[in-house]
Amino acid sequence: MSLLSHIPGLHRYAGAIFKVPEGTIIEGNIQVEASATIAGVIRGNIQAKGKVNIAGSGVVFGDVFATDAEVHGTINGNLVCTGQA
Repeated sequence: MSLLSHIPGLHRYAGAIFKVPEGTIIEGNIQVEASATIAGVIRGNIQAKGKVNIAGSGVVFGDVFATDAEVHGTINGNLVCTGQA
């Protein structure tokens, strides 16, 4: 079961972009069925079936697995893409 299913008020929509706003800290792994934009802090791995965008304020302490990635922030881990990075 994904971490997303435990966040109150968060619903999954096909094609939706999962967003972590600046000032937010999430501890734990995240699995996203689409794309993700990270402007906050993630202490765990991110696995996305779409593109992961790490904003300038975004920090990931873990590995990122995605189809594509655009990184303006920091990843303290590995970045693995099946498309473009």
